[in-house]
Amino acid sequence: MLPAEEIRLLKSFYKEEGISDLLEYFIDYSHIKDTKFREYLESINRKMIKARIRNDFGEYCRCAFMQIEAMTIKYVNLKPLDNLKSYVQRFEEKLLLNEKLEDKKYIEKVPLYIKIKYFLKSNSTDFDPSDPFGQNKQNRKPDDIYSLNSFISNLNELRNYLSHGDADRELDDYSKRILRDKDWNKIKQKIGDYYQFILKNKI
Repeated sequence: MLPAEEIRLLKSFYKEEGISDLLEYFIDYSHIKDTKFREYLESINRKMIKARIRNDFGEYCRCAFMQIEAMTIKYVNLKPLDNLKSYVQRFEEKLLLNEKLEDKKYIEKVPLYIKIKYFLKSNSTDFDPSDPFGQNKQNRKPDDIYSLNSFISNLNELRNYLSHGDADRELDDYSKRILRDKDWNKIKQKIGDYYQFILKNKI
């Protein structure tokens, strides 16, 4: 956990103002049973909060996606491999993976964006991997599973930009185009939405 005293020290260290309550950026990972996994997520959440204190939106987004990535990989590694293979055969036939690959190699060959779709499909009967952004769905809600996938995809695109850079784009303009607005709290809430699936699986 990230206690109030640590929050106070962080605020004092960075000497930033204008953030009313840093605890709203804290994600309670205390229900995760795996100690090392829980501590890793908590450490990234700390870095995300520090980025918020510094008003570093790029680093904040990078840390946010790192938590999504870690939860996805943990889920995939804990679930039966046959489940992932069945998903790939049904929805990702273009991937053309060799079924005879050893388990670890097979999982490594599956791109992260497909692992995320597999995660969402496994945890939501409403999610259709053949239309992952819900473009063909009517009466979509702004907070449904498709909006979550779209948001994660945009966050990943921004993360890739931060990793590889693009001389023709300024970060601020790029982040606004990808995420539409620099809503710090919305990003934290989306991580929380994803985390709810982890809790449901009692990981």
